[in-house]
Amino acid sequence: MSKFGFIFFITIYVNSLAQINTFVIQPDSTDGFDAWIWSFEPAREINFGSWNGINYNLHNVIRAEVWKWSGKETPDTIRGLLKFDLSDIPRSASIFEAKLSLYFFANEGFTPQLGNNEISIQRLVEGWSEDSVTWNNQPETSDRNKIVLEKSTSMDQDYLEIDIRNLVQEMVYFPEKNFGVMIKLLNEIEYSGVTFASSNHKDKAKHPKLLVKFIVQ
Repeated sequence: MSKFGFIFFITIYVNSLAQINTFVIQPDSTDGFDAWIWSFEPAREINFGSWNGINYNLHNVIRAEVWKWSGKETPDTIRGLLKFDLSDIPRSASIFEAKLSLYFFANEGFTPQLGNNEISIQRLVEGWSEDSVTWNNQPETSDRNKIVLEKSTSMDQDYLEIDIRNLVQEMVYFPEKNFGVMIKLLNEIEYSGVTFASSNHKDKAKHPKLLVKFIVQ
């Protein structure tokens, strides 16, 4: 039995040799694996993945943003990190569909979906820990199969059913290299951003969700 709090499987028989399996995961605060990192000088070593006493309970979001504070010469950058455990999907599976859904949430006084905020979703190629990742130790990314999303059309926009099939296929084929993805602005220029609920958000319906359909021959 999987360890995740909200997972279910549906099997549809296509023919006598193959079947389409549907895998849905929407982990809670215990099993979720997400964080955000901030280049702001006082926060470069602060972890925003889980509660730690100095992050002001801001572990309930996944953010990507660039902002220029008054009196500063250069802007500060925020990037989000997200990983799903795909170990319940056989390594031999052919991914038929993989859809990621992210749900809007902004803490009071923080930036909503705003500005020239086209998003880039890139596969991470190094390991990281939800409890210790910071700007200064952030993992490297790959441009291979990078996903690009258009700018938001509203300040409270959800990003539903994002097609990340190619990224998930690589993670399933090479489970030892499943380090998740980085969510960042495509063009990291000031006064732009997106923000989503993390798996630590009090509303479980807003937790990041991944739906995967796959075939095993």
